[in-house]
Amino acid sequence: MSPKNFKIIVLQEEDLPKHNLNDAIVLCRTIDEFKNILMKNQSSTLIIVCAEDKLPDLVSLLAHLTLDTMYVLTDQVDIAWPIELIEKNWEPIRSNDQKQLMRYLCLKAMLCYNKQAMEHKKNGDNGLKDLCLLDAINALNQAKNFP
Repeated sequence: MSPKNFKIIVLQEEDLPKHNLNDAIVLCRTIDEFKNILMKNQSSTLIIVCAEDKLPDLVSLLAHLTLDTMYVLTDQVDIAWPIELIEKNWEPIRSNDQKQLMRYLCLKAMLCYNKQAMEHKKNGDNGLKDLCLLDAINALNQAKNFP
């Protein structure tokens, strides 16, 4: 059995801070673009990122999917989460700013690459395991760029 791919799908209009995780992170500037990327990757492990004001637009798109993690960019302490999130027991992780968000995403990517490496190891694919571990190290090194 081959390891499950993962995608970090970000919905925001502005660019993310510079990073080297281009294979893992997809930036969508519109809901339609987000929807297309989501549908293409629905068999992958999904990590979703959006600003708080985009949550109502996303809830209906996400209702039928299984999410690994959801990050919400907000400076609010108390957020009125949409009822659909509460019903599905999704607990989005709050991020206060872009640097904190990127640190979270780098660390999440590192964990996903490491998980893929362990699956390759179980399958006896040591070359692919090593490549995934290198990607995990790269993601971890990226995190230090966002103090």
